[in-house]
Amino acid sequence: MAQAQAKYIFAGGDHERHADPARNFGGLFRRPVGDGEWEPIMRGLPKNTEAKAFAVHPTDRNVLYVGTQDGPYRSTDAGSTWERAGLPERDIDIYAITYDPTRPNVMYAGAAPAAVFRSDDGGETWRRLPNARSPGHCEMDFPVRVIRIAVDPTRPDDVYVALEVSGVIRSDDGGETFSDLSG
Repeated sequence: MAQAQAKYIFAGGDHERHADPARNFGGLFRRPVGDGEWEPIMRGLPKNTEAKAFAVHPTDRNVLYVGTQDGPYRSTDAGSTWERAGLPERDIDIYAITYDPTRPNVMYAGAAPAAVFRSDDGGETWRRLPNARSPGHCEMDFPVRVIRIAVDPTRPDDVYVALEVSGVIRSDDGGETFSDLSG
C-alpha cells in the first residue's frame, strides 16, 4: 500500500499573553502543502490553546493528536475539529506524544510535571505509568517536563523518555518499569 501524501503542514505555539489581544498569536494552525494561507484550527480545543506536541497516525493522515495544556486532543478530519482524548486527569500539560511504530493502537504521552501516559486503544483511554519518574539529577524551580518519547521500532517494548534537565529513562517492558540511563 502506498504511503498517503501529506495534505497539510501544521504549526502550533503558546499564547504570548500580551496586553494587546491582537498580538496574541498562539494556538494551532495548518496550511495546504505547496501554496496556501495559514488558517487557525481550534474548533473543539481549549481556550488559548498551547499546542506543544503533534502526532500523526502512521496509516491514516486524517487522524492527529495534539498535546495541549489540558491533555491530548484528537482530530479525525485533518484538524478541522478536535475532541479531548480520554486522559483521566485534567489540566495536564502534554509536551510529547508518539505512536508505537509497529502497533499504531499503542501511544505514549509525556507531561509536566514529569509523567508518562500510555494508551492501548489508539488514544481512546489513557493510564498513567506510575514508575515513569524523574531521577532528580538536577532540581530546578520549575517542573521537569517529558520533552521526547521514542519507541524502538525493532523492539517496541523499549521506550525511551527524555526529561528536560534530568536525563533519559528507559523501559524494556512497554512502560511498566523504567531505569535511569543518565547515571
